[in-house]
Amino acid sequence: MNRRQIIIAVIVLALIALGVGTYMVMTPDNDAGLASGGSAYSFKITSYDRTLGDPKAPVQVIEYAAPTCPVCAHFNATMFPTMKRYIDAGKVFYVFRVMPLNQVDVAAEGMARCLPADNYLEFIDLLFRNQAKWDPDGHDIP
Repeated sequence: MNRRQIIIAVIVLALIALGVGTYMVMTPDNDAGLASGGSAYSFKITSYDRTLGDPKAPVQVIEYAAPTCPVCAHFNATMFPTMKRYIDAGKVFYVFRVMPLNQVDVAAEGMARCLPADNYLEFIDLLFRNQAKWDPDGHDIP
């Protein structure tokens, strides 16, 4: 195959994938089996989860984040205040779960777990807001 044929083949495959993806997203799934609360998805909340808001809120948001993740810190600074308004209004039930990317995240999570549960999310917020101070060089994913 020459270069032009390879490029055409890749474009055709990408268009097929796009078409299949669009079809899957746009086609209603009649077999979804809605949960009793009217939600298509049901996630088990455990005692290990840290939460904010009303568990009966119409929207449930589960955030998986890592203390050393710069994108997570940016989300915390720029988007979470908006989401917090929805949490406080009873429209969103927020669940936070750490997804450690490295040993530093494991240590940070361990420190956060030493605090009373009511202070956990405040400490995570403190870590995100001060990430440049305690993790100035960033940590690569091992």
